[in-house]
Amino acid sequence: FFVEFFAHLHEGKDTNGSASLAYERTLRKHHNFLQRTLFLRAVGRIPPREALLATLQGSGSASDVARDLGAFVALGRPLAAFLLRANDEMDRRMQQERKALHR
Repeated sequence: FFVEFFAHLHEGKDTNGSASLAYERTLRKHHNFLQRTLFLRAVGRIPPREALLATLQGSGSASDVARDLGAFVALGRPLAAFLLRANDEMDRRMQQERKALHR
């Protein structure tokens, strides 16, 4: 979620739009109605884009934040993809082991 969220922020989208797009791409299919409702309410409390970027900026510059967001996304997307593949592999192996135990 956070990699996609910050990717959309880095592209210039507002906080709500970034959160909605990231949620749809990552977590929505894993949540039930209650979880979706609670998550979206929590995300709604994230400050507007400029305030969030100012918080992230701290004593750095706006270009520092932009560079850091870009680096985070560049590193985070391949890492998240690897972790998803590893999760799928582990799930597949666990299912094979369960089937072998029940034979």
